[in-house]
Amino acid sequence: MSTTKPTARRTRVESGIYRRADGAFEIGFRDSGGRQRWRKVDGGIRAARSALVEARAQRERGERIAADPRLRFDDAAQAWWEARVVKLRATTQSAYGASLAHLRKPNAFGGKRMSDITPTAIARFVSTQEASGLKGWTIKGQISVLSAIFTYSGRHLGLPGANPVSLLDRVERPSSADQKEKRILNGDELSRLLTAIEPEYRLIFEVAAETGGRLGEILGLTWSDISLRDQTVSFAFQLDRAGARQPLKTARSRRCLEVTPALAARLAEHKRTSGHFAGHDLVFMSRSGRGLDHRNVGGRILSRAVDRAGLAAVTDRHGSVVQTAPTFHSLRHTHASALIAAGWDIEEVSARLGHANVAITQQIYVHQFDAARRSEDRRERLSALYG
Repeated sequence: MSTTKPTARRTRVESGIYRRADGAFEIGFRDSGGRQRWRKVDGGIRAARSALVEARAQRERGERIAADPRLRFDDAAQAWWEARVVKLRATTQSAYGASLAHLRKPNAFGGKRMSDITPTAIARFVSTQEASGLKGWTIKGQISVLSAIFTYSGRHLGLPGANPVSLLDRVERPSSADQKEKRILNGDELSRLLTAIEPEYRLIFEVAAETGGRLGEILGLTWSDISLRDQTVSFAFQLDRAGARQPLKTARSRRCLEVTPALAARLAEHKRTSGHFAGHDLVFMSRSGRGLDHRNVGGRILSRAVDRAGLAAVTDRHGSVVQTAPTFHSLRHTHASALIAAGWDIEEVSARLGHANVAITQQIYVHQFDAARRSEDRRERLSALYG
């Protein structure tokens, strides 16, 4: 009587990584207690390698975590929030909270087991959010929060497998092609806007136009951040919307910037006449000695100046906006665009804006860099064609 050799449960692909009979990958490793563990991995060979690296890192850290196959998204999200988000500033908590509200909806991931949230389910969520009219950057924020929850759950709640967000294909990820158009002012428009600002607030906008600083960063400046001798402005703090001065989050966001002698002179005159010139005094404050309100400076004051300067939003005959009105952030975009046009390289621009990395600068200003890099070449080729 002949015998049939049973099919192997798994076959070795490479060290620590196996393929199961059903085609899925599985990793084999020993935990910190020396016990052999097997774990199925959703995704391909790269996902299996990533999961194996993480499992071995957990062993080296001495972590001995039992997986909970019943772990639900709401519980994981709450644990992540209490361990990570409560330590962050109020504005970041608010942004994460808004994203989490979408993720927790019953038709999204609320009430679901973490093991049931697959790349396919996430891709379906992205498509649903896009169909509802949400912008790509908003959905990206939601997916970023989802990824953070999975990462935390894998490290601290014993959730096995790779982060399913990392397994999304490029076409399954939310597109950022629909990001809001940046309003960049030309020289005449910038001059008109600054002239239209009420005199007691004009220096705030002049500092923004020359440094590319964010509104909170400029309102958070104290005289210890200003070197009139060296003609520099240092951004290390920001004034939040509650009026509290908070340190900037990353090392790259904390920066010392050169300014022109003309701006340094206007700052010196403001220091002389303001009556508040101690190192700890805010450079820009109200008559009561408090920090200025974001909504007043970036909203009402700017809005009045935009109208006076004739820079309101432009609509076509159908009422669609074809050119947005300038916002305070438009001064930052205008400054960056001017630097790029003047030949500053991407690293210099990124450092001056305080971006976390050069990739962010490239992503936001890719068209400006492309135009600055290639416009002269195109002009020469046109001249060769048409004389």
